[in-house]
Amino acid sequence: MSAATPVPSQPNALAGIVLLGWKTRDAALRLLQEHCAFDRPPTDHEAEALWARMRARVNALRGRPLPRVEPCELTDEERAGVERFRAACLAQGHPPVEILKVDPRNLVVYQLEVTIARSREIANRLATRAAWLDEFLSAPHTAVQPSVRHSPNAIDVDVPHGEWGLLFDPARGFLVAEAARQVNVSRLADRWTLWGGYHRAYAAAAYAPPADRTIVAVVTDDATRHVAAAQRTCGLRAAQSDNPPIFADFFDPQLALPVPFKRKRFTLQIRARVVAHDIAAGDAPAHDPAPNGALLRA
Repeated sequence: MSAATPVPSQPNALAGIVLLGWKTRDAALRLLQEHCAFDRPPTDHEAEALWARMRARVNALRGRPLPRVEPCELTDEERAGVERFRAACLAQGHPPVEILKVDPRNLVVYQLEVTIARSREIANRLATRAAWLDEFLSAPHTAVQPSVRHSPNAIDVDVPHGEWGLLFDPARGFLVAEAARQVNVSRLADRWTLWGGYHRAYAAAAYAPPADRTIVAVVTDDATRHVAAAQRTCGLRAAQSDNPPIFADFFDPQLALPVPFKRKRFTLQIRARVVAHDIAAGDAPAHDPAPNGALLRA
């Protein structure tokens, strides 16, 4: 198996691409052996040898200058769409947002995999620039009618893909929704970084008409504040390193490895528990105890 190996066609596989050399050894082996649908899973030796070759190519890039990220001018049609998006955000209680139109290929990346099949599906249903703009700037917190299984303090919700979560909206309460439907860019280690919307960015860069291979994205300040500790992946560390990957690397056959990702279904598992905290002397309890020891009911 090598970077030039054709991706096998299997019913349970989706065409994808990965910047394997920026992953750690363990993360690379886990992806190749557990999350890819090769005809024969690679052995530890084969997977490590492939990772080592890709890693050597990444190390050879040290010192390369990062491309300048130059904002592009919005068209009149895009400007009108941006104003509609801002108005929708304000109507939902969100503050005004900064918008950046940019060539995604110049952005630093921290997500090291793209499911190309998903990007193709996106591109195939977008026939106009207006449709692309709506895809970039869909209204935040789009909810669905989910399939739900529940018991006390435990809820399982089937969701379309892995970028869904349990969110709280001040106006509408708890929502099971996409964490950020809009494409996001952020300043990370003083670099413009693609924060959210990798599949849409790949669709634009690979399949949009040549004159339209830009994205329109919401600028997210200090995006790392919204990342749980468990999600601080090797990709995020690579993006903050002195040798970060950029989106254009997904299109470099020396750096990007085509792989067949296993098809997956996604379940949002929500678990809750009540935790008792000691009350320090002088602190008021969160709720006054019931008189005479009576049981309080919600």
